[in-house]
Amino acid sequence: MRTRCMERTNSVSGRGKRTLESGDNEEEQPDKKSPALAGDIVETLKVDILQMLFSSLKPILQSVVSEGVERAMAKLGPARLDGRSSPKRIEGPDGRNLQLHFKSRLSLPLFTWGKVEGEQGAAINIVLIDAGTGHVITSGPEFCVKLDIIVLEGDFNNEGDEGWTQEEFESLVVK
Repeated sequence: MRTRCMERTNSVSGRGKRTLESGDNEEEQPDKKSPALAGDIVETLKVDILQMLFSSLKPILQSVVSEGVERAMAKLGPARLDGRSSPKRIEGPDGRNLQLHFKSRLSLPLFTWGKVEGEQGAAINIVLIDAGTGHVITSGPEFCVKLDIIVLEGDFNNEGDEGWTQEEFESLVVK
């Protein structure tokens, strides 16, 4: 009977399984997969923690930036808001100089991929004004014009940016 037990022990250890005698040597053979798995877990936890931190800090940072931008914009005043001394003028069919004006104030600051809306989420209203009289255009062919608002890529506070060709303008349109 003793030979039979030894045969089983030898056949088990021959297949790479531990025998009763090898149980004492378990601490001497480190598991090679544990450090790699532990490293992956640590990296995953780091990413999760950073994502949670970013998502909780984002609203705080946006409000701080928003307040700073609003203070800077208030110092510039409405005439210098876009870097020019006066709004762009459009010439009507009868030779009148026309201007587009925001009737409602924009909710500032404007962030990339953020929603563009008026203060407190209101709709944005734009009116066409006769630059000579200061009156809002309420009738005529200019009143019926369709206005398309598009997003352009870049910083447009330079005076040299005023004389664009159609190709230059179209190359900056965000699609």
